[in-house]
Amino acid sequence: MRDADIYVIPYINAVSWGTLDTEAGYEVNYENTGKYGVALYPDGTPYIVQYTHPLAVMCPSFMTWRNIMKDLVREIEATLPVDGIYF
Repeated sequence: MRDADIYVIPYINAVSWGTLDTEAGYEVNYENTGKYGVALYPDGTPYIVQYTHPLAVMCPSFMTWRNIMKDLVREIEATLPVDGIYF
């Protein structure tokens, strides 16, 4: 692809956490981790949006979320021939 001047830049959704990931068997999941960093509406309820499944909008200051995103980027950089990452 690079020979054709096509660059590989994967997209990462760094805004929301899928709330059904517990069912998929992830060790770190919304129920045991993500719910502690979800953004809240003024009334205190979690900011959940519905697409094909519910997504929790994450607070960008939640350090665990920031570390998950950082670790994902580092893993992609180390294992895949990418030219950048789009958020």
